[in-house]
Amino acid sequence: MKKQEDDGGFSAPDDMPERHGEESDPRIELLASLSLSVDAIIAAYRFARERGTSLEAELIGEGMVEEVALYRAIALRLDLPFMEEIDPALVEPHPALHGLFVRPTALRLKRSARSSTVASAPLLESLPSLIGAMGRSPRLRERIVITTPSAIRRCVWQVGVRRHARRAVAGLFDLAPQFSARMTLMPWQAFLLGLAVAALFITALFFPMMLLHTLHAALGIIYVLAIGLRLRALLWRRKRPEPAPPPEPAGPLPVYTVLVALYREAEVVDQLLDALLALDWPASRLDIKLVCEEDDRSTLGALAVRTLPPHVEVVRVPATGPRTKPKALTYALAGSRGDYVTIYDAEDRPHPLQLREAHARFAAGDEWLACLQAPLVVDNSHASWLSDLFSIEYFAQFHCFLPMLAARGRPLPLGGTSNHFRRNALLAVGAWDPYNVTEDADLGLRLARRGYRTGLIERPTWEDAPETVPVWLHQRSRWLKGWLQTFLVAMRNPRRLLGEIGPASMAVSLLTCAGMVLSALLYPFFFVSLGILSWRFASGSLPGIASAEAMFYLIDGMAMAGGLAYTLAAARLRRQTTGERLAPYRALLIPVLWLLLTLAAWKAIGDLIRNPHGWNKTPHQPSRRKTGLTTEWGEKWSG
Repeated sequence: MKKQEDDGGFSAPDDMPERHGEESDPRIELLASLSLSVDAIIAAYRFARERGTSLEAELIGEGMVEEVALYRAIALRLDLPFMEEIDPALVEPHPALHGLFVRPTALRLKRSARSSTVASAPLLESLPSLIGAMGRSPRLRERIVITTPSAIRRCVWQVGVRRHARRAVAGLFDLAPQFSARMTLMPWQAFLLGLAVAALFITALFFPMMLLHTLHAALGIIYVLAIGLRLRALLWRRKRPEPAPPPEPAGPLPVYTVLVALYREAEVVDQLLDALLALDWPASRLDIKLVCEEDDRSTLGALAVRTLPPHVEVVRVPATGPRTKPKALTYALAGSRGDYVTIYDAEDRPHPLQLREAHARFAAGDEWLACLQAPLVVDNSHASWLSDLFSIEYFAQFHCFLPMLAARGRPLPLGGTSNHFRRNALLAVGAWDPYNVTEDADLGLRLARRGYRTGLIERPTWEDAPETVPVWLHQRSRWLKGWLQTFLVAMRNPRRLLGEIGPASMAVSLLTCAGMVLSALLYPFFFVSLGILSWRFASGSLPGIASAEAMFYLIDGMAMAGGLAYTLAAARLRRQTTGERLAPYRALLIPVLWLLLTLAAWKAIGDLIRNPHGWNKTPHQPSRRKTGLTTEWGEKWSG
């Protein structure tokens, strides 16, 4: 026997193709009883050697045999009972059960519950030795029952549901409470905020114009800095060299976990599964978890009518607060098997080769490269003026702003999807904060504070943008609320933050979080100033050029010009890159979008006060386009 060390302990005879008919090898007899062809058996052995897996993993993963059929046949060959489902009442809860998510080979049962004391999903390579052991000790038959690896995992989930739920909710708070948004404001922050509000109220009573001018100037400076930073990213993009593709790593591929949080997503289940099953990664090394709330009957019902392959698992999250996406992801992470973890949203269509590129980038980097962000591309920019402007925003964010930050080693405000992580690094920082409604931005900053780096990959994920104002408003207000949460958490200890990431990174992070919210509050000032200036011009009473009033007009004019220039420059750069044009009439609606941003900002502030951890769900519909790969730009990534 020639030994191949791997996850499953697989070993195969060197002369396997010639020995397929010999009765001396019980594995061959077993596989023959399942009507597997010689070619299929040889192919499974070859895949197992190449991928560093086990024979049964390849037989099941490649769809050559169903998992239940294989283990039922093993039970028959061993003359042992077969248990398709394991009653959780037969298992004693224990933290060590967690390891069975990765190696679900044997689960100890309560001795008093039945004569059998072990539910076993044996490896095919151990079949000869197991037959020999039972021949020497016939009483072993009274203690063993055969089951499947999937049944063991399902049972472990059920047995540990309370422990996993508590860890998902309180894990980060227990590990590092200073990084958790469970408390919106620390007592001293609430005290200072109260003083500030009182001071503003008193100033508004006695010096209203002074307060108005001060706020106007402060918000104007913040806005100019924020827009200036993003304009700098557009200029940087033009000079950015084309990134070289990473070298293909040698050796077997690792296990890759894919997490998708679903809630009221029945309508996009089919589209999602088609996209996930198109990922170019061996099924035997893929661990896809569809994470659903246990009371979400519509989504669970839509999944129940689909025949899911063995590497796709439905994880039911207990219906406990907070009811957020990060809590669901953290809950499912407990059962993940991969060395790497990525997350997708329900409406996503990731590039089939995205996992390959991410793995190659990780392999080329060191252990401190903890996260890779794939670009998000809006696939329905044609649908409405709102989705078109959203598409421009996404293009500037994921192809200009984030690459510039990554090139300079700054913390990245991650997108809410298509993040690829080293699992060990993700666990080291406490995973996602279940109380932060923009868990992506928070996690990007927390990784940087622990010394980890975040990079980017090129192959994108396509998704659809909101097409109507109500949907857009709900989504954007949640984002702004989460950025405020992230800002408040970061500023609990400004000196510590400064020491951990440095002054430049701290300034960029604060501008990205609170700066975007405060900037959104400035837009009404633009229009008021423009109206007053127009009236003064018409009446012939323009202020003197050196007056404070003229200075405010100048600040507002520069801010408006900068905002319009940024959007139009990003639209031009998008057209040069993707071929998508912004219709002139849609450009005229940019000021309308600004006013909607102000409305979303005030809504976010109100939500932060009334319902800080509430999640404004964005509804999704199946895409009207099959995949982003059919777009003009998508052809670039067809290889």
